[in-house]
Amino acid sequence: MTMPDERTRSLRWAFETLQEIRDDALVNDSDRARAAELLASFPTPATVLEWIQSDASCITVDAAVAIEGAGDLLRFIYRSETCPEKLRHDVMFTLRHFPQPGSAEGWAKSSAAWTITTWLLPEDHHYG
Repeated sequence: MTMPDERTRSLRWAFETLQEIRDDALVNDSDRARAAELLASFPTPATVLEWIQSDASCITVDAAVAIEGAGDLLRFIYRSETCPEKLRHDVMFTLRHFPQPGSAEGWAKSSAAWTITTWLLPEDHHYG
């Protein structure tokens, strides 16, 4: 079972992995360009922490689209036969607790009964 702090960590790792993809000359140009495009709207670790600290009721649509797109790109790269081994390892760990397809789109819809801490908690959160 994925815990909220593990989801938070996976978002940070996704941000870092997108940067790695963008900067890795061994990755094809179209995937590098897609990573750069996603980074423009992907939430930084500081942004995710702000969402948690404010117990936001939703995230921006742009952030949700970037999270969903990052998941698609990471899954594509992981399956790629040309993926460098270190990158495949990083992607595998990122995807382990990454939000399931459609989750981020749900986070972009405000709800009186839902807040971000339903899904995310700080990475240093300690349970009971």
